[in-house]
Amino acid sequence: MERSYKAEKTAAEDKLYHLKHSYLKTILKEHHCSPVRHLTFNRIDTDKRNIFATVGGSQASVYDDTHFGEFTAVMSQFTNEKTEYAEGGELTSCCWLSTSGSEEEFGDSLLAVGGKDKCISVISSVKNRVISLLKGHDKAISTIAACAARPDLLLTSSKDGTMRVWDWEQEKCLTVFEANTVTAVAFDLDGTAVITGHSNGSLRLWDLPLKEMPGAKRKRETAYESVAARVSMREASRLLQLAENGHERAVDCLRMLSDGRLITKSVDGRIYIWQYNNTTPLNRIHAMKVPGCPQTTDYFSSFGVTTSGDFLAAGNNSGEVYVFNTTSGTKVANFSPTKVSDTVRACEISDDCRHVLAVFGDGFIWRYEFVDPALVEGTDSQSKEATAPKTEDDE
Repeated sequence: MERSYKAEKTAAEDKLYHLKHSYLKTILKEHHCSPVRHLTFNRIDTDKRNIFATVGGSQASVYDDTHFGEFTAVMSQFTNEKTEYAEGGELTSCCWLSTSGSEEEFGDSLLAVGGKDKCISVISSVKNRVISLLKGHDKAISTIAACAARPDLLLTSSKDGTMRVWDWEQEKCLTVFEANTVTAVAFDLDGTAVITGHSNGSLRLWDLPLKEMPGAKRKRETAYESVAARVSMREASRLLQLAENGHERAVDCLRMLSDGRLITKSVDGRIYIWQYNNTTPLNRIHAMKVPGCPQTTDYFSSFGVTTSGDFLAAGNNSGEVYVFNTTSGTKVANFSPTKVSDTVRACEISDDCRHVLAVFGDGFIWRYEFVDPALVEGTDSQSKEATAPKTEDDE
């Protein structure tokens, strides 16, 4: 007999229990009817981890995942329209920025978005408008990353073959890296270096040529001055040495965890967890594989990982989602779509593992949700919930 949900359990057991009893409950259809290019929970602000954002077509949407019961509420939407300052158009990537130092009385959430118009817009959810516009790339934006340790900094990569580090509040490009093979980016924990994944599967480390200028008159305490305006990959970076074999295909996603672990994923579904350091070869802690990812595939699909880094969700090109325990390196749950077979472009997972999200098709977000077994006792809950999901439209 299955123990009561009310029984005392550890946090990890709670999360596993939620995943074991999760079913498809909600399908959200975004009205732009284009592929959702990116999906991300706000993990940079501790009091806003209930919200997530998507970008698809020319639209960025912010949702509340927690406070409306079984429903997913749209908090704000931004359309990247043509203005006198930017061409507008399709958005391709997004990331959350820290709101430390915000002057809004009841707080704010800040989302950076980039797209084919070569610009990066920082959007205030409270004001529902662009508060900072970054211009400098010559082609579409590929990836965006932020750093909690240095909340002023924003990192972008572009199809123009460069990465740029920005002081987004000052709308100032601090340095340009020549990096034409970069496919995934992240700051290290203290924000003094950048880690990149490349099209050949390699990982590189870039030291940021920045000098702090404390006491500057600005909203935050520290400003930065660039030591080098433009540097090549050979001058600014070095290969991260690996104690074990690394990726053989393009790296499509990487994350730095707060405990010093680095998670990398390649397009063939291989996920590696490394003990990160910037001086000695990286030791590989675990190697995992998302089933159903062909060796020859070229599609990019980002994974989601809890803030504590203990559980990770990733999808394949058939619409299936798998959840892994990053501590043990084992697969603990998998979810299959109903009557749908399409590439999962991005996954996310809530910190309590009650919700697992996946995006695929033309504007669809699928949410698998924990259901108390007492409510479905004696029924074929997997079939019931998966074949008759609740559908919401964000219009």
